[in-house]
Amino acid sequence: MKVKVFCKTTEKGKQTFYLTVEGSIYYLFTQDYRVSVKEYFSRGLSVNELFNGTGRRNLAVCKTKEKIINYVKYIEKEFNLCLLKSTEKRLSKNKYAA
Repeated sequence: MKVKVFCKTTEKGKQTFYLTVEGSIYYLFTQDYRVSVKEYFSRGLSVNELFNGTGRRNLAVCKTKEKIINYVKYIEKEFNLCLLKSTEKRLSKNKYAA
């Protein structure tokens, strides 16, 4: 399943983040514009790359990554999706426990 997170500048001084899952687009959140965040997320990142420790050491990028992860978890619950590896493991563990 292809899952990507990307951002667009939607209005002056604002960036909006979206999640794409196999052609469906989900709104995540809007935050103040930061050049470093725009450079990092504008081309899109897979959800797995968010958990990867490599990348920028910029505080704004790191905080945005944390924020995105929380919103992705919310989207999983709200729309009954399995997007993260941790969710996949938890569901398989619960399936065998029952």
